[in-house]
Amino acid sequence: IMLNTKREKQAIIYHIIIDTSKSMQVHQPELYTMLIKHLQNLNLEDNLLHQLPKTIGDLKDLKSLILTKNKLTVLPEEICNCKSLELLILSDNNLTHLPSNIAKLNKLRTLILLNNNLTEEEKDRIKIALPKCDIRF
Repeated sequence: IMLNTKREKQAIIYHIIIDTSKSMQVHQPELYTMLIKHLQNLNLEDNLLHQLPKTIGDLKDLKSLILTKNKLTVLPEEICNCKSLELLILSDNNLTHLPSNIAKLNKLRTLILLNNNLTEEEKDRIKIALPKCDIRF
């Protein structure tokens, strides 16, 4: 695609959506984060991910992140650098806790954590850290 103006380039960049749910197993997710800095929506559902790269925090424009049905046990602290994040779906993983600085995600409006291994104490901590967020455990 030949793009002539800066505005045309921005229009393309801001409408990129990567959805790899069930379509492919992502073994090197850091490739996505290195290549697409202005990504707004990322769906990595059902990809057998055991971890996210720390470079996930480089996705400053990310608004929605879907990580359902993976094998995540922990999230990198750097995910809290995704300050535009409004929707985070982490259901059906093996998470026992969220990053300690989760409160930095002050634009987060919906957090879904169904079917994880969170203690009641951790759930309470998350509720306190994100008082304006609709959280589902």
